[in-house]
Amino acid sequence: MIALLETLPPGVLLCFVAALGLVFGSFVTLASARIPQGDSIVHTRSRCPSCLHVLGFRDLLPLFSWLLQQGRCRYCKVKIHFRYPLIELIQMVLFLSCYFVAGISFEFIVLALLSVMLLILIVIDFEHKIIPDGLQIAMAIVGVVYHVMHSGIDIALVIGPLSGFASAMALRLLFSWWKEQEALGLGDVKFLAVAGLFLTPELIIPFLLMSGVIGIATAMVWQKVSGEKEFPFGPALAASLFLCVLLPEQYNEAYRQLISWLAE
Repeated sequence: MIALLETLPPGVLLCFVAALGLVFGSFVTLASARIPQGDSIVHTRSRCPSCLHVLGFRDLLPLFSWLLQQGRCRYCKVKIHFRYPLIELIQMVLFLSCYFVAGISFEFIVLALLSVMLLILIVIDFEHKIIPDGLQIAMAIVGVVYHVMHSGIDIALVIGPLSGFASAMALRLLFSWWKEQEALGLGDVKFLAVAGLFLTPELIIPFLLMSGVIGIATAMVWQKVSGEKEFPFGPALAASLFLCVLLPEQYNEAYRQLISWLAE
């Protein structure tokens, strides 16, 4: 399949990756809505959330259905939330980013799958403040594949997740003792263990620090938009991990520049 795709003209290949991103973006909206409710992401037909009419092929074309129907349900004319095409566009950008870094390769497939899972995580954590265990297990499986691709089967396959889990638990206990409130949810702790599968030892500290920076920025926007003091930290961890895995050298350089700036 990869060899066949490599024979396509660059422009056609780019359009294919973009379309694939939109399709998986549609899956992200479906999965992020159904997983927290315990609904099947395979066997249940898609319906309009307002009139519950079963949606057909015309209604499910990523982005284009929303544009052609002017952002409304074809049956009850109720407005369809902008989050649906926005998530599809974000996933398209993520797929294109993976393509520009890895080309059409097995690594592209792994990175693209990771981006899908991380985007599902971000949407669910923002909306429900949870990180489902099933999603973490799926990411762990992709993490094992990624680690074996880059480092083979070695002791780091065990040490990485244990280090991530131990660091997260230490931060959780320390902050809980210091501030007498919870710093990291158990879902975040598990996520850091999964992240250990993707990170080399030299990237762990940059990942944690940059996650904190992204988390602070996220918290400021979250509190201003929602008015809530507590904010989900999972999206910051997810964004940091994706950037770290996709662009490790640039990520490390950004970390060094941040440290240099803080030291001045």
